[in-house]
Amino acid sequence: MAVPPRGWAPQADNVGVLSSPAFSPAEDNPPDAIVRVRGVSKTYAGGFQALKNVNLDIRRGEIFALLGPNGAGKTTLISVICGMTNATQGTVIADGFDTVRDYLLAAV
Repeated sequence: MAVPPRGWAPQADNVGVLSSPAFSPAEDNPPDAIVRVRGVSKTYAGGFQALKNVNLDIRRGEIFALLGPNGAGKTTLISVICGMTNATQGTVIADGFDTVRDYLLAAV
C-alpha cells in the first residue's frame, strides 16, 4: 500500500497551482477514508489551472488543515470536494459516494 510520508502536504508549484507529489493512489486504499480525492484538476474557462492532479485522503476522525499561499487552490479544492464546482478531471469520493455521479447521496 503506497501511503504519502508522515507530514506530507500538497505543494504549491512556482505558478501557484496546488499539486501533490507522486504516489500511487490506486494502491492507497485506507478503509477509513471519509474523503478521497484522486487525480483532481481544475482549469477555468480563461485557461487558469487552479488544481493540478491532486490526490488526498482524509480519514474518518482525522483533524485536517489545508494550508498554502494565496492563489494556491485551497478554496477551489474545497469547492470541488463540497460539490460547489466540478473538477475538470479526476474524482472525489465522500463517505463512499462519488460527488458528481451520486451527488444527492454524497451531500447527506
